[in-house]
Amino acid sequence: DSLKAGRRTKIYTMKAQLNTLASAAGPVVALVCFLILGDTWRLSEVRAVLILGSTVYLPALVVLVLVRDPVRCGETEEAENEEGQSIAEIETEVEQRSCCGMKQRAVPYVMSASSLITALGAGMTIRFFALYFKNDFNLLPMHLCMLDISYMVSITIFMQFALSISNVLGRAQAACFCFGMNVTAFVLLSQVHMLSVVIPVYLVRGGLANCTYPIDQSILQDFIPSKSRGRWNAINSLFGMTWSGSAVLGGYLADHHGYRFSFLITAGLYTVGTLMYSPLLCLVPRKQKERSLLDASVGGISMDSHIADPTPEMPRPEPSKSVQGDTSG
Repeated sequence: DSLKAGRRTKIYTMKAQLNTLASAAGPVVALVCFLILGDTWRLSEVRAVLILGSTVYLPALVVLVLVRDPVRCGETEEAENEEGQSIAEIETEVEQRSCCGMKQRAVPYVMSASSLITALGAGMTIRFFALYFKNDFNLLPMHLCMLDISYMVSITIFMQFALSISNVLGRAQAACFCFGMNVTAFVLLSQVHMLSVVIPVYLVRGGLANCTYPIDQSILQDFIPSKSRGRWNAINSLFGMTWSGSAVLGGYLADHHGYRFSFLITAGLYTVGTLMYSPLLCLVPRKQKERSLLDASVGGISMDSHIADPTPEMPRPEPSKSVQGDTSG
């Protein structure tokens, strides 16, 4: 709510990149522990890392208490209230886009439906990547820690890549392209057996899947009224819980048909999710100047000149987690 439409994508991307890099601190600490104490899984070392990580939350929570919503200089209270409207509610000077009979008001519903399908697919596979590398390639704990660190770095790089191509293609187009390429990488993972090929494909796949999160979130926030954003964020968080159920099926498939078969099933669900996402290619304005017309219709509020870039938040978010799992594949 504290950001104008048009600024959210860049800020969301920076926030997601910082969160992703910070998440790499855990594997770094674990790597040092395994290096010092031995390259084996023992509960005592794991417990120490968990306690250390939990204590880091305390100062962060204290800082959050000090956060305040900034006052926008030069804007009247009336203008601020009007800016709380979603794009889909502003119809005075802008013709509503439509696709397959759907109006722009349908954007949150389309994104949520797509997120639900991809979350189901992610739960079937993502949690088992660590076991896949351990059982099929005999990787040791230190190897998994290094792979996890590389995974986070890959996501951070691809987030910047997605932000850059969104300036050219548009936000929805960039997200759809990256997530579609992630499906291709999943299919490739199901076919290759050489570790020297599997690891690069795995890292690229993770980057492509997770880099769409900031873009999707910026789109979602732009098309939801301020008063409804908490409810929609809660709904999408609940969709992330569908992992738990689909993980049971994923474990069964991995045990009886192998990990690579579950990769194909996930790729199929991701394909369905991407197709469900495709109406946004028409519903979400591609260029920022189209968005500036929308903003101009809100009480005459104009965008800052440097926001004219057509900049396009994980998943169909796949927020970055550990090697054992991200949130949406």
